[in-house]
Amino acid sequence: MAISTRIPWHRTIRTKLIAVIILTTSIVLGGAGYYAYKYIEQQEQSELAELAEVSATRLSQHLVIPMWNLDREQVAELLTAEMQEQRVAAIVIRDEDNTTLFAAKERNDAGEIVESVGSVSGDYISVDRKVINNDDEIGVVSMFVTPEFMRQDLKNFQQGVIGVVIILNIVIFIIMMVVLGRVLINPLMNLASSAENISRGDLTPQFDVSSRDEIGYLATTFNNMQSSLRVAIRRLTQ
Repeated sequence: MAISTRIPWHRTIRTKLIAVIILTTSIVLGGAGYYAYKYIEQQEQSELAELAEVSATRLSQHLVIPMWNLDREQVAELLTAEMQEQRVAAIVIRDEDNTTLFAAKERNDAGEIVESVGSVSGDYISVDRKVINNDDEIGVVSMFVTPEFMRQDLKNFQQGVIGVVIILNIVIFIIMMVVLGRVLINPLMNLASSAENISRGDLTPQFDVSSRDEIGYLATTFNNMQSSLRVAIRRLTQ
């Protein structure tokens, strides 16, 4: 064990092998996670755009009769119904000139549906659809969809990938510490200790050859060398 104390922990074979394995695992999982993240982001963005398109088209069709009859109460009910979808942030309806506000609703900071003045600003996906009645344009529907929930889902996915990488690296570290210690480090340290005894003139102990791998081959070679040294020393003595 005196030999092991001469080698700093950051220069040991075990540390180098574990570092290489953990680095490789992190790069592979990180790369896979990045491509999965971009794929999910693209899918979520496409879904939001489709939601805005479909919602705006559907609402523009349902608004034909209420807007034609100037039924603002029914229009307000339709807007509230459409905004039951949490990702819809605001809906603005203007008259055919696209300047006069007919009705509008948006979400406040608490997520509640409230009346709006029609001035919607922020990072939203917006779609405009005309309200047509007998080939006449009677209004314009502006649908605003928020990517906030998409960002939260992506953030949760990112945190999940990081958590998996960390947990996996911890498991790999523990397993490699045990396996390398038994399979590689301990046999090598035993060989090094026996070799040090030989260097001091002790040729009696035999190396324990219990494996059939490279370590076992090295131990067999040491045994053969030790036997040859004993024979050579005996001849020199005679």
